[in-house]
Amino acid sequence: NKNPCDGISFKAYKPKIVNLDDEVIRQLIELPDRETYSGVRDYALILTLLDCGIRPNEAMQLTKKDIDLPNGQIIVREEYSKTRTMRTLPLSSKTLQAIRRLMAVRPSDWKDAIPIFCTCSGTRFDTHDLQWQFRQYSKRLGVNITPYSLRHQFALCFLRNGGNVFELQKML
Repeated sequence: NKNPCDGISFKAYKPKIVNLDDEVIRQLIELPDRETYSGVRDYALILTLLDCGIRPNEAMQLTKKDIDLPNGQIIVREEYSKTRTMRTLPLSSKTLQAIRRLMAVRPSDWKDAIPIFCTCSGTRFDTHDLQWQFRQYSKRLGVNITPYSLRHQFALCFLRNGGNVFELQKML
């Protein structure tokens, strides 16, 4: 006779708009120790997330065959794309340079099927590991930054710099 939901209020919807200051982004990019494998990996990954807006989970699955260095792009295969559609994402020369360096420091006995962004031992570096690493960087910066917030930052920067909203939709 009585609705059990009476008196329970709905959670207020608060849109999450991630807008990181340019200086914070610069500081984040400088945090990884590029004298270590994990630092080279983190540096290249941060640049990749900021440069093309790829989902962190998709980036964790990229292999050598997904990086088209001559054409400066990443191919997100439908097998690991959230939307199950293949898409091609352009990369800047700085990001390509960081990915080249990461590939150069990989041990030569690692097979091509090992993800580009993997652990020092060649095992899969998953999103939980990445989130933990970003929490460490966030503590050092004093600003909460998640891997996914770099995707949001990419989208804002793309639009602010005159990008077409429909192109952005295709990329994301």
